[in-house]
Amino acid sequence: MDAYHKEKGKKVERYRPGKAPAWAAEAEEEKDDNKNFKTIQKVSTTTSINFSIPSQIPKALIDTLPQATPILKPTISETRLYPEEEYTPQSSQTIRTKPTFVSKNKRATHIEREIREQEQEEILKQLKDIQEEKKTRTKVIVAEAILKEEIGNISDDIESSSDEDYTAEEFILWKVREIKRIMRDKEEKEKREKDIKEMERRRALSDWERREEDKVLGNDESAKPVKQKILYMQKYYNKGIFYQERDEHGKLPEIFMRDYNAPVEGDFDKSTLPKILQKRRGDFGKKGQSKYTHLTNEDTTNFDPMYMPEAELMMKQQMKCAGYKSMNKFDA
Repeated sequence: MDAYHKEKGKKVERYRPGKAPAWAAEAEEEKDDNKNFKTIQKVSTTTSINFSIPSQIPKALIDTLPQATPILKPTISETRLYPEEEYTPQSSQTIRTKPTFVSKNKRATHIEREIREQEQEEILKQLKDIQEEKKTRTKVIVAEAILKEEIGNISDDIESSSDEDYTAEEFILWKVREIKRIMRDKEEKEKREKDIKEMERRRALSDWERREEDKVLGNDESAKPVKQKILYMQKYYNKGIFYQERDEHGKLPEIFMRDYNAPVEGDFDKSTLPKILQKRRGDFGKKGQSKYTHLTNEDTTNFDPMYMPEAELMMKQQMKCAGYKSMNKFDA
């Protein structure tokens, strides 16, 4: 094939039947070379090697030369010393189990991972609580250390370089205030965490459970006060969102529970008054309070003969309508 590739890039001669191409001779030569090489390999694998010694060498020197040792094949007894490797064919008749799908929640790896994650979360939460406790302790310790230093400085140096003069009693009071502030911050934090837990618990409930719990606690719609209906042309007061602070139990003071939509002063029902008096307080008698407000509230029909159409034309028009031709015929 090398000859073919060599001739491939050259000019292609015309193929004539019965005549081999130019590269066919080279291909046959390569085949002959391969055959010769194989025969050489066969000759080289003979069992013994024969040396041709020239006749000019004396016989005494020939005897001193080492004799050629033939390459012998292993005997049958020797072959038995080395047992052949046992052939163990792979059993193709092994029964395979049917693959069954296991859901993600039931897998052992998924459950173990969830357990590890929960343990890690608990450990992190415990570490966080320990850190918070350490912070509060360090704050108290630092505050006490500062108080001791300041009290010691005052006892040593009565005259202070600053304009303010502090006494030991004032620093003791400040210490009490600082400790109260730290305790108050801690209580607020605990309350905030409690509210977050309660909110998460409420979110986990279903709608029906949440409604039932609201009924028991009195936080449902039925517990809300019924709003009074505003009367006709009654003035509306909005109590707003300010000053609506609740007490520690979450209830509003009594003054904020009053009904601000109750009619007071002149804001009574004016539906019984005449139309002209149905005005807001202070608006009656002002300029622009016209008697006639809109055409829909007034009767604009006019029975003046000057503006009435002629009766003959009206009758003629009506006689053209359906049913008027036999209006005086009563025979069946």
